[in-house]
Amino acid sequence: MNGGYFKESEIACGCGCGFNVFDGGLLGKLDRIREYLGRPVTVTSACRCARHNKAVGGVADSSHTRGLAVDVAVPDDAFRYWFIAYAWVLGIKRIGVGRNFIHIDVDATKPQGVMWVYA
Repeated sequence: MNGGYFKESEIACGCGCGFNVFDGGLLGKLDRIREYLGRPVTVTSACRCARHNKAVGGVADSSHTRGLAVDVAVPDDAFRYWFIAYAWVLGIKRIGVGRNFIHIDVDATKPQGVMWVYA
């Protein structure tokens, strides 16, 4: 797919439907973050078909359904800090922080320069 760190199966919709339309620029940035961290980055959700998005509780206009977002697992606080720091340096302007995951997206149709916390 991209010759980088992430396999197509990691990016494709988690329901197995085959939906796999992912923004190449975001994938390149994810690869660069992985390179900076020097440790594995586990994708927990990337592309989502509308049905899978609804099943996992995603919002109706989720950037995941357009291949513009990715969630990654957070194994520890240092990982969280450096992942967010590198994402910001690379120009990611939409970051969501959960207890065990980070969401980044490049959806230009949504507010930019924002960071939010999932309850």
